[in-house]
Amino acid sequence: VFSAQNGEYLVADTVAVRDARGEVLAVPGVGPILMRKLATSDHTVTAIYSGRPETKQVKVSSQEQNVTWRW
Repeated sequence: VFSAQNGEYLVADTVAVRDARGEVLAVPGVGPILMRKLATSDHTVTAIYSGRPETKQVKVSSQEQNVTWRW
């Protein structure tokens, strides 16, 4: 979920998801929600909004998971 500090939903400029082998997914103009099934693994997720990148490490398991960005 992508949102501003005040809770207003945002559309990220781009989102890139990478695993240990390289890029898995790159999506331009996504939000406020991106839903994607990923292989069980550690992933690096970078979201960019207004030219400001934010990167998070996400461990994907068999359980549903939510990751939130606030700019």
